[in-house]
Amino acid sequence: MLVSEMNLYKKMLADFLSKNLVYPKEANLNRFEGKTFISFCVNENGSLSDFKIQKSSYKILDEEAMRVAQLMNNWVPAHQDGKAKKK
Repeated sequence: MLVSEMNLYKKMLADFLSKNLVYPKEANLNRFEGKTFISFCVNENGSLSDFKIQKSSYKILDEEAMRVAQLMNNWVPAHQDGKAKKK
């Protein structure tokens, strides 16, 4: 993958997150802040699965992060020896 493609995908992901992420009202009122890290697999057909929280912040923030992650459209799958691979 070219650097320009990586930058495009990063921008697309940032745009997606800014349009879909809704900071929970309760978290805002209680001044909860933090980062939630989520892992997932990109299947051979580009669909996403196996979502897992790798680093938690607050439960309410984790739930919103998971909700938005599961909204993502298909990704471009990894390829090895010319064939799509689950990663």
